[in-house]
Amino acid sequence: MLDRHTSGASGLCVGGLLVLLAGGTASAQYSAGFQWSRASEWTPGVQQGSRLHNPGPDALGSPVWGYEVAHGDGLGSDHPWYDGPTQVMTWDEVWWESGRGAWSLGDNRNPPVFGNFLTHNTGSANFDSIPLVRWHNPAGDGAVLDMAGTLRVLWTGEDFVGAPTEVDVIIAMFDASTQVTSLLLETTVSKAHESLSAGDWAEVPVLLQGITLDAGDSILVSARAHDVMAGHWIDLHDDGLSMTLVPAPAGGLIAGAGLLVFRRRRG
Repeated sequence: MLDRHTSGASGLCVGGLLVLLAGGTASAQYSAGFQWSRASEWTPGVQQGSRLHNPGPDALGSPVWGYEVAHGDGLGSDHPWYDGPTQVMTWDEVWWESGRGAWSLGDNRNPPVFGNFLTHNTGSANFDSIPLVRWHNPAGDGAVLDMAGTLRVLWTGEDFVGAPTEVDVIIAMFDASTQVTSLLLETTVSKAHESLSAGDWAEVPVLLQGITLDAGDSILVSARAHDVMAGHWIDLHDDGLSMTLVPAPAGGLIAGAGLLVFRRRRG
């Protein structure tokens, strides 16, 4: 089933498949200083092929961590992948021969999302299926969020060997009231060695402050390689990223004001 998170009033919302969060002012259970971390709040599924625990709970039990498959083109295109149709992932109890479970498009179907990273398989059959993590705001209207830490891109593949390709990395905000997705961070990173090699990483520092959200809004994290490359894939490690609820400024704040936007290109 396809769901729409994009601009335009005709867009459908993945929230229709999920538990709808209550509106109004920020919930009393969330106070300034509350922190979300996907790696520490990772929740496996409960049954092969099930969507139960997608979205997965935070430390207070609210369903916040959503796992989806996006489709589309790269940064700067008319149809970027993060702003198009998505499919809700299901639980795969054993991902290939890894011995661990993952959220994915289906039984051993790319792309997978594990507890600390998400993978874009760059083979031709899987290239247009791009993993996306969506954090659903549980704190109600007027929640103000800081994001800080580091995202890391790993070029890898069969026998851990990665092939050179540029990689687009994004953090974005989906506004449920307008159905518009706005980039908060966009960057393109390059592999250190312009040849086949193992162990090449690139770090993307993140410092986004004063992100204001209302009920139903969400934050997206994703990465997409530029080139089709058989036998290779890209891992985006997000376990170094955290989000913290901060006090709302006196008198309120227009959504997005005070935001430190990171726009950088490497390569």
